[in-house]
Amino acid sequence: MKRSLQILALLFAIAACVAQSADPWPTRSITIVAPGAAGGTSDIFARLLAEGLSRELGRPVIVENRDGAGTLIGAKAVAGAKPDGHTLLIGPAALTISPHLMKEMAIDPTRDFQPVRLLAKFPNVVIVNASSPVASVPQLLQQLRNNPGRYNFSSGGVGISEHLSAELFMAMTGTQMVHVPFKGSTASAMAVATGDALVSFGNMAAVSPQVKAGKLRAIAVTGSNRSSLLPDVPTVAEAGVPGYEVSTWFGLLAPAATPAEVVRRLDAATQKFLERAETKERLATMGAEAADEGPSAFAARVRADYAKWGEVVRKANIRID
Repeated sequence: MKRSLQILALLFAIAACVAQSADPWPTRSITIVAPGAAGGTSDIFARLLAEGLSRELGRPVIVENRDGAGTLIGAKAVAGAKPDGHTLLIGPAALTISPHLMKEMAIDPTRDFQPVRLLAKFPNVVIVNASSPVASVPQLLQQLRNNPGRYNFSSGGVGISEHLSAELFMAMTGTQMVHVPFKGSTASAMAVATGDALVSFGNMAAVSPQVKAGKLRAIAVTGSNRSSLLPDVPTVAEAGVPGYEVSTWFGLLAPAATPAEVVRRLDAATQKFLERAETKERLATMGAEAADEGPSAFAARVRADYAKWGEVVRKANIRID
């Protein structure tokens, strides 16, 4: 009898374990880490998505801001989290840049994360002073080739997309400019407006109001398609630099080794959020390009961008101490 009771107890324990392992995900609240300050773009995207995922999955979704080290503090926190789908990352494109600049905070976005779905892409905007004689990319190239190293370009900081967009442009066109970094995209755009810099590859959200107000002139956008905010402005590739393309982006990532079924459900819920009319409207007002990349396509983008920016950083010898 005693042995029978022991066997019965063992069977109950096994059954409990099986039942527990079969609990449908998510079993509790989900945390989305935004690797930027409250009110920043990653925070805005995290909160938009948190609301959508909570609606789709029926669980609370919390946003946690972990700013610092060019997105790497927040990214490292998620990379080291339990891969059960309850801790996620809103990953900006900077995730593929920062590891090349900050070796002591090194992560590998191609190894440490499971991409779930790309949310949106944003081009940068090539801007000059509204009264500048430069009115097109060919005219900009002529100025730079006639005066190598004479002109400044501004950016919102060392190693960010605005900076590397210009470095890539110079590398692809064989031109030279002097980088003048500022604290933020608004200050960088002001340097162009005051004539302290010839050109900037500015953040779309930060500079498009000044372009529309006539304070700055947009001569190109850096994405693969024209922007809905500036539909008459050509892409850099259209304007004379074939193959040039830079898009900042935001996507949802999970820790590596997150179960495939959890990734599938997360992807499906995120796609439903992106397909909602109110989501599309909100993204359009931000100048975002449509994104339709699930786990495989998004992972390919991460690999390609990581390799591209690694090469740009090495060739330009960019360091952040």
